[in-house]
Amino acid sequence: MSNKNDSITTESSRQRRRWPRLLLGSVLILVIIFHAAGGWYFSDQLRVDGFEVRPQQRELRATLAEVGTDSVVIAQGDPADGELFNDGLFGLVWEGGYGTVGTILDQSDSRATRSFTLLGGDPPQAGAAVDVDPWIYPDDFATASSMPVEHVTYLSPLGAMDAVLIRGTSDTWAVLVHGKNASPRETLRMAEPLWEAGLTVLAITHRNDEGQPGDPSGIHRYGVTEWEDLDGAVAYALAEGAGQLVLGGFSTGGAVVLSFLERSEMTDAVVGVVLDAPNIDFGTTVDHNAAARTLPVVGLPVPPTLTWVAKTIGSLRFGVDWGAIDYVSRAEELTVPILILHGTDDPSVPIGTSRELAGRRPDLVTLVEFEGAKHVQSWNLDPARYTQAVVDFVEGLT
Repeated sequence: MSNKNDSITTESSRQRRRWPRLLLGSVLILVIIFHAAGGWYFSDQLRVDGFEVRPQQRELRATLAEVGTDSVVIAQGDPADGELFNDGLFGLVWEGGYGTVGTILDQSDSRATRSFTLLGGDPPQAGAAVDVDPWIYPDDFATASSMPVEHVTYLSPLGAMDAVLIRGTSDTWAVLVHGKNASPRETLRMAEPLWEAGLTVLAITHRNDEGQPGDPSGIHRYGVTEWEDLDGAVAYALAEGAGQLVLGGFSTGGAVVLSFLERSEMTDAVVGVVLDAPNIDFGTTVDHNAAARTLPVVGLPVPPTLTWVAKTIGSLRFGVDWGAIDYVSRAEELTVPILILHGTDDPSVPIGTSRELAGRRPDLVTLVEFEGAKHVQSWNLDPARYTQAVVDFVEGLT
């Protein structure tokens, strides 16, 4: 009897020991499935949000509730959409016209009364669909500016690219590079004070822009290939008589500029760089944006491990070398002075990357922070301070 009881006791003990192992194995399998499926799902999101080439699309997302002589009341259903409640100076676009809105005179959950100035076109009417535009200038910006705008082309390895040329009185040229899925119009907030300071400004398009040649990969490459277009623009500027160059980059245009400095044979002509909210470590930008997202259905925050898996899958699917587009990690290679302008409330590109670059190279990099400014909206929040910082920096180079 004792042997039988001992056998039963031993088997029971084995089963008790087996259950934790089975439970642990099941949990591990679920974790692997979660990360594999979730990683693939979020790599698709990464493709759409980070690499997909999309034409510019303007949506008139708000409505003019009232129109006065020098003010308008803007209403929209989602107060988080667009720049309705962002402080500062913005463009206002509607069908057939363009103006600017400034100081918020009064606001509620879904309405804002703002100062208004008509720039061109037919005056807006109450009930008109509108959009608030941080780029300030209308699409046909030559008609709303005193700058002598010319439309030119330059050559890149992919063929002819369009650019905007604004001739100044100095042989110092500023070559400005806009961000992902944007246009040269984005750069004009910096272009005007540079031109007024005497510089000739060349605001370029580059691969994947609407109407321009596309990158052979079919995606944005965060400077890895786009620098070749900037190289062509620099060659154009030098051939047209530029004696020295200041490069400017907005958002992902900053990555293009730093990639050019790493790879081009024409960097000797560059005396300084100005970057506005530069996207110069896209891996960190992905981490930053993923941390602000939630998992479908359950609504829980996206865990960092899932973000890592998504980036790893993305590197395999889209041929992304995350190290190559981390320009902060190669800060020791910088050789020219750099001014960075970055908003502290940037929801897209973390200001931490700009702070890290400035911290690594305090001898060359100056960071000017704009408290409360959103992505590439430091000028909009404080045009005078932004302009003064840029002009002082450039005048200190020439």
